[in-house]
Amino acid sequence: MVRQYAYFQVTGCGSPDPVTEAVGVQPSDCHSDSEINARTGQPWGVMTWRLDSGELHDAPVQQHVDSLLLWLNRRPTAVKSLADDYDLTLHIACWANDIFGLHLTRDQTRLLGRLGIAIDYDGLVTTADNPNPDEP
Repeated sequence: MVRQYAYFQVTGCGSPDPVTEAVGVQPSDCHSDSEINARTGQPWGVMTWRLDSGELHDAPVQQHVDSLLLWLNRRPTAVKSLADDYDLTLHIACWANDIFGLHLTRDQTRLLGRLGIAIDYDGLVTTADNPNPDEP
C-alpha cells in the first residue's frame, strides 16, 4: 500500500501575514519567528507558513500537487514575488512497502519553476515491524 501527501511551505523571518496576503488563502498552519514553541518554550526562530493539499493519503501525488497549484496559481505574480524574501518549497512524502518513485508532469514542474518553488521529496519504506515510519 502506498500513502502519500504534499504541502506547500514558506519559511523566512518575521510574521506569516504577508504570505497569507500574497497567496490569498488561510494557511493550514503557521507561526512567526518570535512565537514561542510550546514544546521547547523557546522562540521558533523561523517563520513558517504551510498549506496542506487537502487530499486523502491514498490519492496520487499528482493530485496532491494539482490541488496545491490550483491555489498558488490564483495569484502567480504575488506568489513568485515571495521568492525574493522567503524560501518556497513543495514538500512531498510517500510511504510504500517496496520500490517507488515520483513523477510530476511537465506542466507541474514548469509552473513550480515559474513560481520559484523548490521540490523536496521524502520516500520511506514501510515494514511489517514499522508500517508508518515518521507518520505526519
